[in-house]
Amino acid sequence: MIERFDDLTEPPVIGRYYLVRCIFATFNIGKKEWLPVMGPKHDDAKWIGFKWAHYHLNRFFLSDADEEQSVTLPVSERPDRSFNYPITESILLRRKCRRSTPTPFPVDKVLKTEQFTAMYRHYTGEQCRRQSGWICPHKGFDLGAMTVDPDGAITCPMHGLRIDNETGIVRSVP
Repeated sequence: MIERFDDLTEPPVIGRYYLVRCIFATFNIGKKEWLPVMGPKHDDAKWIGFKWAHYHLNRFFLSDADEEQSVTLPVSERPDRSFNYPITESILLRRKCRRSTPTPFPVDKVLKTEQFTAMYRHYTGEQCRRQSGWICPHKGFDLGAMTVDPDGAITCPMHGLRIDNETGIVRSVP
């Protein structure tokens, strides 16, 4: 039986197949294809001012070429982008894990924006819930499949919040 990525309690294994939520959309200016996504379909109007519905790509399952372009790029319904509009709902498809740790979320770059800094300040000190791992308080993403950083934190791949692996408390930004 193939494990669901959403149910993992530790990082996926490179080369192993998992059931991964996917949507049919266009990535960048390419062809329409089934793209692996993580987390719920959402907007980020409150903190970041991004009002368009979007998913975040599940970078564990992207090719090396796609991984390089995907660090913060959501698959969105923003009409002036080259993505499918509107976004389909996700379905489970069998996908091969290509990396155990995707490229880290570029916290150093997004901290230069007032919106991200305000979001980080808002969640700092908040206690996360548990499911298969800690649950990010921002959009409810289950962090069970994420690796623990050398400093004992888990970084949410969706928006970069850092959660202490031992306590589940959202850490302040560096």
